[in-house]
Amino acid sequence: MGAVNFTPSQLAMMKMGLRRLMMIIKSKLSFLKMRRPYDKIEKSESMKVETRTRKARKLIDGTLRIPIYQTPRLMLFDD
Repeated sequence: MGAVNFTPSQLAMMKMGLRRLMMIIKSKLSFLKMRRPYDKIEKSESMKVETRTRKARKLIDGTLRIPIYQTPRLMLFDD
């Protein structure tokens, strides 16, 4: 099977078709982003507290992963 050779005019037509397809896809995506299928509800105080607690727990877990022994090696092998 040999390679398919396209003429420059065929390549130009393909490029135009791809551009048109990309514009259609972009417009459909932007339309979907604008639509909101539900009403946004206000957060209650308990939901806000839960969110803050979750963020704090994530921060604490991240800091606990840092090794406690971050001292220079010279101090570890001191006589």
